[in-house]
Amino acid sequence: MRPKWTALAVLTLGTAATAFAQQPSNSGNSSLYLHDNPDCALPCFLTGLNQTECHTTDQQCLCQDEHFLQFVQGCVITSCPLKYALESQNITWTACDFPLHSGEPATRIARIVIFILLPTFSLVIRIITKLARLSTWGLDDYTIIVAYVSEKRPALPGWEGEEGGRGLRRC
Repeated sequence: MRPKWTALAVLTLGTAATAFAQQPSNSGNSSLYLHDNPDCALPCFLTGLNQTECHTTDQQCLCQDEHFLQFVQGCVITSCPLKYALESQNITWTACDFPLHSGEPATRIARIVIFILLPTFSLVIRIITKLARLSTWGLDDYTIIVAYVSEKRPALPGWEGEEGGRGLRRC
């Protein structure tokens, strides 16, 4: 049975259009507001609004009210599944124009150890074993060396650009 290319193209375009329509707009902070949070987080915001001095429509005041933000954060964590709690945090940080922070410097040493030192150590031990004639060279050894060289070469220059935001994904 031959596939119907027209039907396949229509289904593909329909799926792509649906997926595109579901993507949140990141055109600017003005398009996101605190009330854009998931449904499970809205009761937390409503309860928090009763405990703040800010007017309900004064988003700038609400974004600067630490007590309000801490209350809502604690409530959302207990009321929403993790996915929606993180979505709520992302919307709130974007709507309030909070500076994004990165955990990159905190994990730098661990990433160097895991992705550079351990593979290098494993390769060196493997080569020493081969040079000591404890086992013979095979195609797997050459494949491992080629994979190691091709993987490490692009990774090494990335460490210098990290401070400038290189390699970071922005949502």
